[in-house]
Amino acid sequence: MAPTSKKRSPKTGNDEDAVLDALAGALRTWGELAIEIAGRSEEEIQQDFEGWARHAVLASPRPGLDDPSTPPANQKDWNGLGRFVREHRRAEYDFVTRSLDDLRQVIWQFIQSLGQAISEDRQADGEVAAKMLDLRRAVESNDTEVLKREALSSISLIQSRIEGRKIREQGQIDDLSDQVNEMASELVEVKEQLSVDALTEVCNRAGLDRQVSRVVSLGLVLRQPAILFMIDVDHFKWVNDRYGHAAGDDVLRQVAARLSVTFRRKGDFLARYGGDEFSAVILEDSLETANRIGDRLLFAIRELDIPCEGEDEPIRVSVSIGAARLEPGENARSWFDRADRALYQAKELGRDRIALAIDTIAPEASEPTQDEEG
Repeated sequence: MAPTSKKRSPKTGNDEDAVLDALAGALRTWGELAIEIAGRSEEEIQQDFEGWARHAVLASPRPGLDDPSTPPANQKDWNGLGRFVREHRRAEYDFVTRSLDDLRQVIWQFIQSLGQAISEDRQADGEVAAKMLDLRRAVESNDTEVLKREALSSISLIQSRIEGRKIREQGQIDDLSDQVNEMASELVEVKEQLSVDALTEVCNRAGLDRQVSRVVSLGLVLRQPAILFMIDVDHFKWVNDRYGHAAGDDVLRQVAARLSVTFRRKGDFLARYGGDEFSAVILEDSLETANRIGDRLLFAIRELDIPCEGEDEPIRVSVSIGAARLEPGENARSWFDRADRALYQAKELGRDRIALAIDTIAPEASEPTQDEEG
């Protein structure tokens, strides 16, 4: 019996035509809304999408005929179309990601510059206020020589502060302008990979330093409240010595997982500070809230049962916690120090507890610090 040929039904043909028309329409729309990326103009990108749309519907020559893998002219290159769409989408994604990252950097640079200016202005205003007090005393003394000397000194101080402020502001504007101009040419680093601790999969110390620097800047400029937690696994050296470093790594991973559940709200930030120590930042002002979160974390860690190969009983651990509220004008180093002192207080009181920092900051702690973001 001779083989019979299958004919495509009119309905099937209509369906395929409709799909091809829809695909071509989607490609043309994508091309019409093209973004100029990777050194290619919007017109060039639009032409490519139009070429692929015509290729899909009419089997016309596809863009890139010099490609050795191009099928014959009478065949449609569906693999090539898929590859083109994937590569273009990746280029769009990289462009948007890079643009957002650059924008964030400029915004933080602006906030930090403004915060530094506020701190310097406060210091300058304090010196001017002290000089005004000296001048007032000279007026009240009725001594013309003293009055003349203090008046000239006050004028000189005010003039120098005005000139210094102009120079500083111009320098900040120039720095910001340079950064904006470099945005288009800077290569994007894979910051997500660099900011993640490989063992615990939470943020690492470098990411923590950047976040704390940002929170301190926001606190200085916008009075944004924040609380810093320092969290240490109790007797972790004993765990390593007793069960081995592999088991110790399991403990750190399990503790990090419970920390991630505890600090899960929008705005919460968690990182591994180093070794067996973690740190978290929340945008809160109430030490009562900090104490409540700490108690919840203590309970969550106590409930951990961590299996250990070759052992009948699971490993159980606890943590000690210190917490400090960001004070007005405080810098990052002072904030870390006060939270760390609270942590050691919790350890001295018997561990497996939270201690809140109630000490006030020293005057030098309100001086501006250098940008820790690099």
